[in-house]
Amino acid sequence: MNDLSGYGELTLRGKLMPFKFGTNAYRLFCKHRGIELGDIGEAFKDPFAILELAFFAYQTAVRMNGDTPHTDLDTFIDMGGDEQGVLSEFEKLIIASKMWGYTVNELAEGAKKKS
Repeated sequence: MNDLSGYGELTLRGKLMPFKFGTNAYRLFCKHRGIELGDIGEAFKDPFAILELAFFAYQTAVRMNGDTPHTDLDTFIDMGGDEQGVLSEFEKLIIASKMWGYTVNELAEGAKKKS
């Protein structure tokens, strides 16, 4: 098992898949949604946002391993929708992930202090 923050493996439709939630996954998610990083909180009001971010975390992990992703966003969302508890597992990985050396919770606390 990889020990990078935000890295994990989950089984979707019987296939073990790697995920790397981190800076690149968030960058791809923001680009896909046409939003800035600071707008992510608003984006997560949409229940599909976690699955979309997970798709980009999947793409990131696969590419980090020198491979090519073998599914598209629509298929991935359908796969994730079939698995009970998958959103909870993705949320655990998101909370454990770091961007620029900080967890998501630490970044949120820093933003609150600046307000």
